[in-house]
Amino acid sequence: MLESKQQDYSAARRCFSRALDADRRNVPAIVSWALMENSIGETSDARALFERALKQYSSGSNEAKTDLWAAYERMEVNNGNLRLAEGIRDRSVRDKVERKVEKIKDYSSLNSSLKTTGRTDDDNNKNNKVYGKIETMTWIKEKISEGDLLYFDEVAPIKRAKKLSEEDD
Repeated sequence: MLESKQQDYSAARRCFSRALDADRRNVPAIVSWALMENSIGETSDARALFERALKQYSSGSNEAKTDLWAAYERMEVNNGNLRLAEGIRDRSVRDKVERKVEKIKDYSSLNSSLKTTGRTDDDNNKNNKVYGKIETMTWIKEKISEGDLLYFDEVAPIKRAKKLSEEDD
């Protein structure tokens, strides 16, 4: 953010605020704002931004919440607050476990409802694999069209996803 680099922090805050008014789950804006606050010695404000953002996501949320946890933990490590970083990591792990448990519960209830329709376990497994692939490709295409895949670190999957998207056009 140009305002931050020019040390016009009040203007930068206004820009970040406008970005979050448009999309309150804008992870790059949240992280950038928090890191700016931290860099100027406003660590408690940076922590508050991370905590507020994390509360917006349910325990069943996606990678965006994982990215927030990781940035928050890195900030504390960089500040030398290893105990706080460890606590953040522990909280993120608990959150991920809760997400996995919820997915298992959802899958178990779906699987039991499919079994009552007379399908075999083999039919159910084939159906779940096909549906998972279709769902994943649909998600990737949506993220590419929205430009959201640009924020991920893994370059190779993005190139593959873009290539697949171009082939469909």
